[in-house]
Amino acid sequence: MNKWMALIGIMLANVVHSQIAPRLYGIEFKDKHASPYSLSRSEEFLSPRCLERRSRHGIAIDSLDLPVNPAYLEAVLQYGSAVVKHTSRWFNSAVLFVVDTTVIDSIEQLPMVRQVRRLPSREPYTNPMDKFSPILNHEREGIWNSTEEVEQWYGPSYHQAAMMNGTLLHGMGYTGQGMHIAVLDAGWARADVLEVFESVRREERLLGTRDFVFDLNDPVFHSSNHGTYVWSILAGMTPGQLVGTAYDASYYLLRTENPGSEHIAEEWNWVAGAEFADSAGVDIINSSLGYSLFDWESENHSYQDMDGNTTISSRGADIAAAKGILVVNSAGNSGDNPWRYITAPSDADSVLCIGATWPDSTVAWFSSRGPSSDGDVKPNVSAQGVGVVFAATDSTFATGNGTSFSAPLVAGLAACLWQAFPAKSNMDILRAIEQSAHLHVTPNDDVGYGVPDFWKAYQFLAGLHKDDSPIQASLWPNPSQGQCTIQFQHGDAAHVSYEVYDSVGRRLYESSGTYASAGQGLLRLDSRVKGWSPGVYYVHLEVGDRHSVLPWVIDP
Repeated sequence: MNKWMALIGIMLANVVHSQIAPRLYGIEFKDKHASPYSLSRSEEFLSPRCLERRSRHGIAIDSLDLPVNPAYLEAVLQYGSAVVKHTSRWFNSAVLFVVDTTVIDSIEQLPMVRQVRRLPSREPYTNPMDKFSPILNHEREGIWNSTEEVEQWYGPSYHQAAMMNGTLLHGMGYTGQGMHIAVLDAGWARADVLEVFESVRREERLLGTRDFVFDLNDPVFHSSNHGTYVWSILAGMTPGQLVGTAYDASYYLLRTENPGSEHIAEEWNWVAGAEFADSAGVDIINSSLGYSLFDWESENHSYQDMDGNTTISSRGADIAAAKGILVVNSAGNSGDNPWRYITAPSDADSVLCIGATWPDSTVAWFSSRGPSSDGDVKPNVSAQGVGVVFAATDSTFATGNGTSFSAPLVAGLAACLWQAFPAKSNMDILRAIEQSAHLHVTPNDDVGYGVPDFWKAYQFLAGLHKDDSPIQASLWPNPSQGQCTIQFQHGDAAHVSYEVYDSVGRRLYESSGTYASAGQGLLRLDSRVKGWSPGVYYVHLEVGDRHSVLPWVIDP
């Protein structure tokens, strides 16, 4: 019998006899002494993929990985009035649903218990209004359609990927294949039947679902729409309408958020979801969630708490990053209300916090602002968050606003980038994304380092773009009618090569030669001879051991 069904019976009996309301409590234990688990047998609690990721990046298995001592849980449960909702290895704690709250005093006196904290939360089997709905602002119309072949394939979703040059990664074959992404959210209504996810189901790339809110049998596909929208931006595949930014990745859907309330218990759920993602060997967490103000004022965080080290969700996010996961989190939608600032866990030092922009890269009015209260650049980067195309639950496509939508755009392209460089660490990927952004030299509190350029991030990781040793090169005229000249300086004898790529990363042409003496080099290109259509192209120029990429716009 499902443990919640059994609990309902206990609840009813207690309501009749004692009129005592059930409550959630967080129990923190003092130690992990006398544990039956051992670091030398880590395969008992960490998956092979997790262990492989740790080994690949040189991350040791440590005491944080040891599960909570089951004897401690048995000691707590001996009172017969509690059910373990979930546990935390990282914080050596458990969240309990306690029916008869008079037993809490006895639990607090147990020798292995450090402290007990009440976690207000809405109880199961309620049907509240979805708290996410006010931020979506749907517009049922297509935008940015084009007659160009590649733009036709992406359809209205072209711009949200192309403004970060994600289309180039896709064109090079980096579509997230082999990468595992955990989506932490409030629910995925109808995502199990929507056509936009058919390829994920057919190819068995939905690796699992878990509910950390109520732990019911199958709630994730029958609750909030919010996760459906977010997941479609990552994984959706309906050519001509919506192409997700990581449409070939594999996914876990982890419900950590109760859409009908806002309580600090959800931060504990978030940590439980992140720990599951770690143990399953996930590469990237996408979390379009944030915590600052709650339904109970006594639980509220302050801006001073947004220092990356105070809230349990931010501390958990940093631990997840230390375990090798790239954590991508939305900045929040408070930029135009009194809170204004980013929310936890996006304030964590090692989290890639994502703000929202208009399609022209200017900050969206609602995007939460930085910095973190300890002065870190936040948001780290920003992406389109106004008019983002997503799949609606009625099998149509819509546009909406929110950092909930800008975060999966970046998370998906980060998966594509990491697919290209699997030996790189999560922080290598994060820094390359930051370094590629258009305001990297002059970040601000609105958009952080700016809108990332994933083609440039690819160059950084491949060693093709070196800011400390740029090639003195120019391409002119630009735009052109099909003919251009590239002028560059070179040292003594120099080997020169160049390649031309189209807007989706396909290599169209390559050539090379050697200059016998130092001086000025000239290359002339004629698209009309090659039969190239009007559009945007990229010339990758290599002179000796230096590299540069020059955009080339060919007008009709």
